[in-house]
Amino acid sequence: MTQLTSEDEMQCWVRWKEKRDPEAGDMLAKKYMPLVSFHVQRISVGLPKNVNREELRSLGMMGLFNALERFDPSRDLKFDTYASFRIRGTILDGLRKEDWLPRSSREKTKKIEGAIEKLEQEKMRAVTPEEVAEA
Repeated sequence: MTQLTSEDEMQCWVRWKEKRDPEAGDMLAKKYMPLVSFHVQRISVGLPKNVNREELRSLGMMGLFNALERFDPSRDLKFDTYASFRIRGTILDGLRKEDWLPRSSREKTKKIEGAIEKLEQEKMRAVTPEEVAEA
């Protein structure tokens, strides 16, 4: 994270909230960018390889900017915590929006894939569609 002392960070928050100072906003965004990378890595682990990490990063940055816009530093809450929910939520919302398959179909697909994997491990060979249907 960018090296800002807690005093510098508080001054940035004041300038950002009171005057929407772009320089202060840039400094805060740079400080918390690693949070976006962290969540992109965590979420991308469970996704297919065809999902572009740069798209996830873009969605995460939108979440970070949204968090900067809406955060209230006077409340007793750390920005890291607040921003994490916003970043993660924006990424997941973006993934849901791009997924053309309904959730129920996605769950059925996962069950079928799980059954195929289990049968292949048991039989130590590729299984036929009939064996999968029977299972």
